[in-house]
Amino acid sequence: MTALCLRENRCLAATALLLLLFVPQSSGGQDLPEIPLVYDMGIGARAMGMGQAHVAICEDVSAIFYNPAALAQVRRIEISAGFSHLSEEVKTSLFRSKVTSTLGSTKLSSLGVAYPFPTYRGSFVVGFAYNRIKNTDSDYMKYGRVPVYYDPDYGEVTGVLKESIFERGGMASWTVALGTDVSPEVSVGASVSFLTGSSERTYGQTIWNLEAGPPIVEDYFKADDADITGWTATLGTVAKVGNVGRIGLTVRLPEHITLDGSEYWEDYDPNDAQYYYDEFLFEDEITLPLSFVAGLSAAPVPGLILALDAKYTDWKQIDYAGPIRIDNVYAYGATTSLRLGAGFMFPFAPLRIRGGFFTEPLAYKLLPDLSGAGDIWIAEIDSDGKFFTLGAGLLLEESFTVDAAWVHGGYERSIPNYSEKKTTDKLFVTAGYRF
Repeated sequence: MTALCLRENRCLAATALLLLLFVPQSSGGQDLPEIPLVYDMGIGARAMGMGQAHVAICEDVSAIFYNPAALAQVRRIEISAGFSHLSEEVKTSLFRSKVTSTLGSTKLSSLGVAYPFPTYRGSFVVGFAYNRIKNTDSDYMKYGRVPVYYDPDYGEVTGVLKESIFERGGMASWTVALGTDVSPEVSVGASVSFLTGSSERTYGQTIWNLEAGPPIVEDYFKADDADITGWTATLGTVAKVGNVGRIGLTVRLPEHITLDGSEYWEDYDPNDAQYYYDEFLFEDEITLPLSFVAGLSAAPVPGLILALDAKYTDWKQIDYAGPIRIDNVYAYGATTSLRLGAGFMFPFAPLRIRGGFFTEPLAYKLLPDLSGAGDIWIAEIDSDGKFFTLGAGLLLEESFTVDAAWVHGGYERSIPNYSEKKTTDKLFVTAGYRF
């Protein structure tokens, strides 16, 4: 991306760059948005210990997030709170130059209450919850010697590229939900969520020229500060299958998100050895598509529970001033996530252990060519998002529960001359009390 391109398109890029992890190009190309708000690591230690396979089995406050219909299974007033600790490592390799970046953060991840109203028959339960559903924290760098551009006088000009991104922020949902029985075997539910959040992000790119010509080809810095607001809704149902199983289904409607913030940028032009800068306010909108989750659960023997979920989202339908397409290729594709989980309650102790596995396929498909040719590559997914989980829960005095879960996994993707590998470890701790 040349300095001239940045200055001429700063008004358009202002909104596009905010909260969107743009992968810059080295040769006057188009911006490629990778949207952190696409990815969701889930909430609640019980669900995460089961690999997020929770649509058909949730019987606590977490049903507000996973399946509001399952709120109908809550029989006593319940309050719950949870925390999470994130540890991430990103390794990049640019023309064989390797850099490792690490990130750690601890957050309040959930807080909720479920209240079952007295009914003549069946169940009617209302719930309210705060859940931190998206995370945009990042600490990323790539550094190495690269071809920068092609010049008629010098031919291929090589240099050293340094690119860094540092961001803190995320998005939370404030949700009101209800679940009710429509028959002894079937429950339905719905929820409405108001979305809030913020982001503070800095981005820098410097390219030093190692050949004849200007010593610096690019020196660009940008700082964003934004508030996030929006809304979405979820519909769900859960049904019993005989005496040992359940099926569940949820539809999460599109997330309508507004970004409102300010941006400051400065850019060095080697042609006249001048720095150019600007600062402005902006407002932008983005809509993430609806998702479907279907789940099965079974309790084949006393104390043992098995669960399987599948989630489908067609990310090509992201609406950001229209579909996100680069040279007639969709930057995003449809994904199907699989979630498997098992839990066992010991008959001689108030202890349950859990284990699971889930996939979170990368929806973003494109990366820019860093050789200076300005091409766009469909990324090679060397290891798609795969995560293993372990968890345990303890019931104290039949009213107080403490649950913990550990999630480990990541992904690896590459194009010629560039690769990145992200490893994530996340610890969830949730406590609940039933009156």
